[in-house]
Amino acid sequence: MMRWLLAVWAVLAVVSATVAQDGKDRFIDQGEYVEDKQTGLWWQKDGAASGKRNFYDAAKYAAGLKLGGRAGWRVPTAKELEAIFPADQAPFKNSAYNKDQCCAGPNEFRSYWTSELDGRLEDYAFVYQWYAKGGANNCYASKNFVYVRCVLDPKGAAPAAVAAAGPEKPPTDAEVARATELIAQLGNDDFLKRETAAKSLKELGRKILPHLTATLEKTKEPEIRFRLKKLIDDLGG
Repeated sequence: MMRWLLAVWAVLAVVSATVAQDGKDRFIDQGEYVEDKQTGLWWQKDGAASGKRNFYDAAKYAAGLKLGGRAGWRVPTAKELEAIFPADQAPFKNSAYNKDQCCAGPNEFRSYWTSELDGRLEDYAFVYQWYAKGGANNCYASKNFVYVRCVLDPKGAAPAAVAAAGPEKPPTDAEVARATELIAQLGNDDFLKRETAAKSLKELGRKILPHLTATLEKTKEPEIRFRLKKLIDDLGG
């Protein structure tokens, strides 16, 4: 009997912990941002604060954002957005989740940028659809304008006061496009081309760090990953 009671108690404890993580205790209102106790990530509270931007402007917006006394905010991955979807309850605000399938009815069918380019097509990147069951979908990176809800890993973020001591100008669209071309060259069969691309990326400076980090998160090519990690370290990322 005692064993049975202990087993029941253990199951209830696990269920209780799971509910606490998935329920209201998971997301904590921290003023300007929402803390996810399950992942440790911080999320921009207001889903509409960024305004609508293209993919490249979304990355620049994130790089210049300061919330909760921290710099180092970035555009999230599709997987990170999936983990908080639909974020339609407090403390999140202005998420504009729509339960309907696109695109009938008067309500908005919102999407949020991910940090992920679609390498199969030129000038394509992924958004995360904020309606129905959600999910990532590709679209023109420069011609589509949607919102971005930024995320931050506080373990790797610098205090805003420190970041302000040496502010970096966000990269121009041309610089981001150039960086994308050079990153592709990091996996070239020609060693000299790989070395030249790495040198050119380093010369672009710290302003391309968000773009390097976002690419590192999605690429699986060992040579490119190795070189991106080294570049990020060299640039102080």
